[in-house]
Amino acid sequence: MTADDMAKLQEEAIDYASPIIVRVGAERHPFIINKDVSTRSLDYFRTALKNC
Repeated sequence: MTADDMAKLQEEAIDYASPIIVRVGAERHPFIINKDVSTRSLDYFRTALKNC
């Protein structure tokens, strides 16, 4: 494996230690989700958390 391959894998790795709390509904029920997973897979979170 080359250094470039390792660098790419490191860039694509998910940091499971970066939780965020999302509050849902009128009662604002808290859900803890992973920041990296949600920003990589959902445009809404990617945009909302862009400057965080």
